[in-house]
Amino acid sequence: MSLVGSVSLTNNINGLYLGKVNIDNLNINSNQILYSNDGVNISGLNISNGLQELSGNLSTIGNPNIQLTSNSLYVNDNISTIQSGVENATAGCTIFISSGSYGQAVTIANKYNISLISPTSNNGTICEILNGLTITGTSELIRLNNLQIKGSPIEIYGVGRHLINNCIFSGTVGSPQNITIGKNSTQYMTFTNCQFSQYSNVTISNTFASVVYFINCSFEGGSITCSQASPLQVIFNNCSGLNLTGSNYTKIGVTTNNLNIPQLDITGGEINTKNINLSTSGTLLFPNQSYINISGSSSSSLTNNVLLTNGISGLLWKEIPKTLIHFVNSSSGNQLTPLSAGTINLYTKVGEIIYASKTTVINYSFNIDVSGGSDILTITLRNDNDLSTLQTYKFNVPSGSQTITGQFNFTTPNSTTLNYTILASITTHTISIDTNSAYGITITQVV
Repeated sequence: MSLVGSVSLTNNINGLYLGKVNIDNLNINSNQILYSNDGVNISGLNISNGLQELSGNLSTIGNPNIQLTSNSLYVNDNISTIQSGVENATAGCTIFISSGSYGQAVTIANKYNISLISPTSNNGTICEILNGLTITGTSELIRLNNLQIKGSPIEIYGVGRHLINNCIFSGTVGSPQNITIGKNSTQYMTFTNCQFSQYSNVTISNTFASVVYFINCSFEGGSITCSQASPLQVIFNNCSGLNLTGSNYTKIGVTTNNLNIPQLDITGGEINTKNINLSTSGTLLFPNQSYINISGSSSSSLTNNVLLTNGISGLLWKEIPKTLIHFVNSSSGNQLTPLSAGTINLYTKVGEIIYASKTTVINYSFNIDVSGGSDILTITLRNDNDLSTLQTYKFNVPSGSQTITGQFNFTTPNSTTLNYTILASITTHTISIDTNSAYGITITQVV
């Protein structure tokens, strides 16, 4: 072996220890070793059986900032396959995939904590898997980035904790893509910034025991089947183009069903839409019985109103039914102090917000005690705003403890606030109430 200081070399070398050199056209053959303490600048290096450096100062050709590590694998189109990279990957490996079209099906079986990453461009994903993808077995913590996935099957199973980011799932009109997620999986999965074509049909398996999150995803109207036990198992956050089957899912953020709006300016709040299209002329087109719900608007005149159409009459603001339910014990303060008299107050309510001039139904149930013999009981609903009687009903009642149920049905006074009392009176004897007995009041307004 030779020891050389700072030199420039152009010959073939078999074993050389270098100080700091500039090398032009260096050939290393027969498993000989190149050592360097101070770094090597290389122009035209032909390595036959390996290059070793001890100082950590070896510069890579092309980009000196790239560091190759033992847990990085590289796949190049027309040279190696994605499947070979997956099979060689161990826990913690990242598989870097060159751009191109890969004709093989990719199966990730029984792998833990590996990542598949391809380059991106301004035009989106440029790495294609043409014949489907399967994640199965005990696979856990699988990360896919910047892939365009075509063909079938698409089966994303395994244990879970998978992260699918910036991937495009592309079916065709002649070969729709069926995507199944979470079969027998026990851990969550997350899809972020993914695109599912209109010919990609997604099914969340009913044996999925955890949660799947879709965040900032576009579905373009492809079908999505949700049949889980709980709506909290499928979360759509800021997604568009949803065509959902089943009811067990949850939508949050700006999440839309088949929404096509060229320009939408939202300054706050939430939009829930169903089958709404905004044409280029700016016209909102509603299918029959669709609506925009603005319940909870800061404008009290629009609270619990909807904008709807029947397909004939155009757009109309209409109030939706409002139901207020009270079912409490008298200790809550609404049922009055127990009395024993010919007339008692059963219940009072102050400041009930209701719609003016609408049909109002009040269902009630009270436990009372009649003493002295059978009698005629009168139940009265009184408007405490002006002490007028809104409605009265009479009952024949026996002596003793009993439950009285009934209903008031009347047109709401011309006021949006109702203060009222329900009274009970008896003709000859006395009645009383027990504050420890439960009672019920239900108020419903019908549009």
